[in-house]
Amino acid sequence: MKTNLGELLRKYRKGIRLTQKDVADTLGIDRSTYAYYEGGRSAPPLETLVKLSNMYNVATDDLLGNAEKALKLRQNPVSYKRDSSDISSGWLSEEERALVIAFRKLKVNRQEEIKTAIKDFDEKDREFFRTSSTKK
Repeated sequence: MKTNLGELLRKYRKGIRLTQKDVADTLGIDRSTYAYYEGGRSAPPLETLVKLSNMYNVATDDLLGNAEKALKLRQNPVSYKRDSSDISSGWLSEEERALVIAFRKLKVNRQEEIKTAIKDFDEKDREFFRTSSTKK
């Protein structure tokens, strides 16, 4: 379940027992402006978002609702699986986008052959890492 920015700001503020006025004073803004952020009536500018993430000791990704992806990336950046559902996003390199487009142009039976080959490679990789980690 995604949580919106306002809900997260309220949760983090209450977690460190601050009032909206305390946070607003620290940011140098009116309390009503901060209340609008928590209420979802307006969004903080990027500079304020960074200050809030520092104040609450969380990543800006956490505040923006990308906590799960951010956590996976921080825990293991090498094995983090990119979101391949959107080939226009910045997650794919030009080469990867070209491969996806080429794959989509193939007939279904050829796509199935490629999927099978990829699964076979994946299984061989897993087996290699299982056997190499037990040899240490």
